[in-house]
Amino acid sequence: MKSLKLAEATKTGVKGGSSGGLGIDIPLLLYFALWYLGNYYVSKEITFYRVLKVQYFLIDFYNSFKMIFVPSSITSPTSLP
Repeated sequence: MKSLKLAEATKTGVKGGSSGGLGIDIPLLLYFALWYLGNYYVSKEITFYRVLKVQYFLIDFYNSFKMIFVPSSITSPTSLP
């Protein structure tokens, strides 16, 4: 009985597989290529926004520093009575 099933299985071949060719799964390779490309662009965008946030923080820090430590014309000693 088992030898009969084995003989039938070898006759029909494996389902879903190809018996010839290079054996390269093109859709799978295409999927991974597109996945890699998508991750590249998304991580590039995230990095861009992180750098932008740091730049805005540094600009705000500089303006706060300037406002506290650099005397302006309004609070200069020459304008006081």
